[in-house]
Amino acid sequence: MAIVNGLKVLGNSIIWISPANLQLLYNTVVIPAITYGAPLWFVPDRPNMSLVRKLEKVQRRAIIAISGGFWDTPTEAMQMLTYIPPICSTLTKLHRSASLRIPRLPIWSEITRRLPASYLINVRLNQWVIRPKHVPSPDPNQRTSTFARLPL
Repeated sequence: MAIVNGLKVLGNSIIWISPANLQLLYNTVVIPAITYGAPLWFVPDRPNMSLVRKLEKVQRRAIIAISGGFWDTPTEAMQMLTYIPPICSTLTKLHRSASLRIPRLPIWSEITRRLPASYLINVRLNQWVIRPKHVPSPDPNQRTSTFARLPL
């Protein structure tokens, strides 16, 4: 809430920042701060609604500060006007991206080393190996540049 109150201060009439810049600040500062560690506790199938409601309150105050809306304006309407998705959608996206990223971590990473041994047995490691891409480099001894042939 402290970060959102900072948004309200920046958006007041004395030091005015446009709603687009307030939304950019919300997406780059507030969302990472309030969703830090969310893939650890948020499961889309059975979300912890007490924590989600707290995040919804923070998001609602931020959306009111961004849009300049009234307190009795429905949250869904302000979300559509500001193009900010509901917090459950953001948490689900973060959960899915983390679940795709963890199997791709190298075996020697700190996170993989803390996973149970049964996890490494069940994961097919060959499917996540990204083959190196060969990029040919030019021969430094061969002069093929047109600039090298130009007379000075």
